[in-house]
Amino acid sequence: MKFFDKAPSKGEQAVDVMRNISFVLKVVSMLLTVALFIAVQMGYDE
Repeated sequence: MKFFDKAPSKGEQAVDVMRNISFVLKVVSMLLTVALFIAVQMGYDE
């Protein structure tokens, strides 16, 4: 295991962080859209 021999450079770490942030934002926006859709549907049902 030579995992710790070559630590990722700062640039690679930044790219990974940006990818994770964009992925989290996509998931959050998707969940918000679904929650809003469900709220609207329940509002129409009443």
